[in-house]
Amino acid sequence: MAQNVSVEASVSANKVSLKEAVQLTLTVRGGKDLRTEAPQLHKIDGFDVRYAGPSTRISVVNGNYSSERSFVYNLFPTKTGRIQIPAVTVQN
Repeated sequence: MAQNVSVEASVSANKVSLKEAVQLTLTVRGGKDLRTEAPQLHKIDGFDVRYAGPSTRISVVNGNYSSERSFVYNLFPTKTGRIQIPAVTVQN
């Protein structure tokens, strides 16, 4: 059965100092059979990446089932300047 699956990426801040971390959250939303594993982030030049863990949310409203899985990463800057987070592949 086909599902509508969507992926959203968000960061906790657009600017941080070298002493702070920015949190990257990858959220996968879909139907009943959401078995997404934590995406492996490739090395990001300018950041030390640490996986903080997943969270899962399931809801059933009037018989409609939906699920959401979020993966949280802490990104610690290792240099100053503008740093771009590259695209991430998510598999379900």
